[in-house]
Amino acid sequence: MSSEFQYMYPYYKDSWTLVSDKIAEKHVDKSVFKYFQTGIPKEITSFFEINTLGDDSKIQITLIHSNNVYDAVIYIDPKKRAKLLFGKELGSIINKRLTSWSEYFVNKDCTTNEISERPYIRLIKISGIRYNIELTIK
Repeated sequence: MSSEFQYMYPYYKDSWTLVSDKIAEKHVDKSVFKYFQTGIPKEITSFFEINTLGDDSKIQITLIHSNNVYDAVIYIDPKKRAKLLFGKELGSIINKRLTSWSEYFVNKDCTTNEISERPYIRLIKISGIRYNIELTIK
């Protein structure tokens, strides 16, 4: 998986925004609440410093939220898409903190375009494998 992109910030791709080379924002969707993971468009992979991650590869990363540390993994799925899997422990915190949106996506099975004001996960890069995250509602 190799790509070189030049960015003018903010840079928008699908449900992602690169605010700067140190801050990315992911608008939440069903996969965040239900599967505790999200896809990373190839145009966004350089933020995570994974543009050279090969097929069937994965890297362990650390997500820090409210001074708690969570293990996560970025991997390439069989369809050659990059995914961020953050697991059930952090996923449960996201679901509790964003309960009403979790209800829409999981219990009511709504689609992304049915909800106009979605919260987002802000990732603040500490290093290529460590990120502070904030759950934010605009």
